[in-house]
Amino acid sequence: LLQSLACGRPTVAAPIAGDQPERLAQCAARGGVVPVALDSEALATAALRLHAAPAERLRLGAQARALGLANGVETALVAFGEMLARR
Repeated sequence: LLQSLACGRPTVAAPIAGDQPERLAQCAARGGVVPVALDSEALATAALRLHAAPAERLRLGAQARALGLANGVETALVAFGEMLARR
């Protein structure tokens, strides 16, 4: 979830563990994410609804970018590359 938001992408998310409902609610309150129940129908419906609403996707993406989260993918790839080079 946080990586998706760090990339500035609107996200549909469901909690999958006991500590996640509160974390998901906090993310949703800050924007960029559509929270749904952990249910395949709810996830599919929310994703299709978001896909059909370009203005909503743009709004959520802007909210996600405004969070200023760091995209750690590049950092992780560099670290993995360095680890492999030491082998």
